[in-house]
Amino acid sequence: MATASPSCPPSPAVAEGPVAPSRSVGRLSGRRLLAGLLVALGALLFAHVGALDNVFHYDDIHSVVQNLHLRSLADPSSFLTDPTTFSARPERAMFRPLVVLSYAVTYALAGLQPSAHLLVNLLTHGLCAGIVLVLARTLGLPAIAAGTASLLFALHPVNGEVVNYVSSRSESFAAAGMLAALWTYLRWRDGAGSAVFYGLSLAAFCMALLSKATAIALPGMLLAAEGLRAQRRRPVNVLPFLGLGLAYLWVVANLAQQALAAPVRPLLHQVWTQLKAVPYYLHLLAVPARLSVEHDFSVAPTLLAPVVVLSAVLLLTTVFVVWQQGGFQLRFLGVCVALGLAPASLVPLNVLVNEHRLYLVSACLAIAAGASLWPRLRRLWGARAGVLILLAILAVLSQQRGRVWDSEQALWSEAAERSPYAYRAHLHLGGALEEQGDIVGALDSYREAARLAPGRAETHYNLGNALRLTGHPLQARRSWERSLQQNPRFLDALLNLAAHHQGLGDWDQVWDLLARAEQVRPRSPEVWRRKGLALRLTDDVAGAESAYLRALELDPRLAEAHHNLANLYNPANGHFKGRGDEAQRHYQIALQQNAGHHGAANNLADLLLNAGDPVAAERICREVIGLAALRHTPGQTKLYLQLGRALEAQGRTAEALGNYRVFVRSRAAPAALRQAVQQRIEQLETPRR
Repeated sequence: MATASPSCPPSPAVAEGPVAPSRSVGRLSGRRLLAGLLVALGALLFAHVGALDNVFHYDDIHSVVQNLHLRSLADPSSFLTDPTTFSARPERAMFRPLVVLSYAVTYALAGLQPSAHLLVNLLTHGLCAGIVLVLARTLGLPAIAAGTASLLFALHPVNGEVVNYVSSRSESFAAAGMLAALWTYLRWRDGAGSAVFYGLSLAAFCMALLSKATAIALPGMLLAAEGLRAQRRRPVNVLPFLGLGLAYLWVVANLAQQALAAPVRPLLHQVWTQLKAVPYYLHLLAVPARLSVEHDFSVAPTLLAPVVVLSAVLLLTTVFVVWQQGGFQLRFLGVCVALGLAPASLVPLNVLVNEHRLYLVSACLAIAAGASLWPRLRRLWGARAGVLILLAILAVLSQQRGRVWDSEQALWSEAAERSPYAYRAHLHLGGALEEQGDIVGALDSYREAARLAPGRAETHYNLGNALRLTGHPLQARRSWERSLQQNPRFLDALLNLAAHHQGLGDWDQVWDLLARAEQVRPRSPEVWRRKGLALRLTDDVAGAESAYLRALELDPRLAEAHHNLANLYNPANGHFKGRGDEAQRHYQIALQQNAGHHGAANNLADLLLNAGDPVAAERICREVIGLAALRHTPGQTKLYLQLGRALEAQGRTAEALGNYRVFVRSRAAPAALRQAVQQRIEQLETPRR
């Protein structure tokens, strides 16, 4: 164990900082410490345990739900060498191997249960709160002040996104690594720990870098820890960290070039914009009453804009006060706050401000608050009571904030209300409404998104989808074409436009669009499935079968491909003979992957009825009809017809008639089919009169 030099005090952070607590007040007995930890755990669970009931959200879909790279741990090294494993969409490639590995391990243990993935987020947040506690102690804060800092960080609602949103795990993983690296480095530097702590600091930095690029700011924080000391400054100690940072940048430049695409705005515009974001962030931390997953915030094109000038004055004043009045602790934490915001401030990103960017910053500010509050907490019981009330309020606000994340519709409805000029809020709200079956409401949201952001390809794409669903195919085509004007490589728009021309029989356009789609993403299972559909419609059955099998080779869990291949094998369609068992197997797999797949359920029930098994057909229909997601939908309507047929085949005529009548009353069914079923109802009722 290394010992402190006799010429220096054993804890420079205490000697150089503004806080010098006495041993009697700064330490807690074993029982009090245990009681404090239990209370802190209870507060953390009260504030955030509701997250375990929430669902996957937006980026989670392509990073977790649709990401086939997570389905196997046979080659975990691929997460370290292939940035495309981060997402189901290669254009979203990012070098975050530790995060991807955590997704894969969670999937291996619990599949796609949102609660399991969110539990990892909650545990990581608790770990970060614990590291804040020990880091605060290392910086010289007494136990009570350090505990206050840890709870301020753990319970603050601005950090709720990192708990409730699986994809924000990269933020908490990186923060945990950076905070741990700071703590272990300071322990080693002040002589309170052996050289092992230095190695642990380097390891923690590596973990942070493997989680998110923002961890590159850590060497600057360590240089501040050296430069702000009154004596024994040894910046050479930071050289290995700088070497790791440079190596990381080289790896990212070579592996994740897609993540280094052309910036979305000029660098100076980015700097001015983030300059005015500083007081906005401080307001969110001080008054966390109108938090949102999306914020109304505009680009600042010039330094001379009044809000930018005022922000610059406020920032400079704050820096001056901290530098003049604060000691080592506050100066060091102030530098950490600035460097924590620096990566997102200097790198232009699509989202201008985001609450999860305050995660590490809030940890540093919480420690600074604990240090500033300690003189009052030590002397005044009223101050302690006030802090307890504040913590209780923060816990309640965090619990309420977590409830917003229980569904996409709740999350984006709030965002659209609080940020009416943010196009992403309306875009995602439209998606949530569409998923709930409210196509008209979705259409209004998509139109508003396209109005607010006419230069964004995704706004026109989603608007086109809603127009198609509401019976406006020509307007839908124009929207998809506008989407491709903004982004000629937009895969989904290419596929939907191909399907539109397929419906018109314009095969030259179909093959051209599918060829472009394959060029954009040759290993996309959906591209091959769409090719299979087109080949089947042009009577190339063998080509269609080959395309469907290729899609399933790329994604064995793709329900639609199983459904399409089953339809191809279905004897009722006349393409193949003697392959009814294979058709039944693929329909069953489609339902295993998507229990609400009404097309697979309808066709499987029909196949079973034709094979003389009405009991199995009845079971399939009842299972799918019982799903809440299918209530009052056209897909469910067809199942009432099959259920009626199954019941009639079992001699249960009265029950069959009830289901036939439900089918006939539905406007979603074709008129000719409804008329035929009505005739069957009359035939069955005739003997009963």
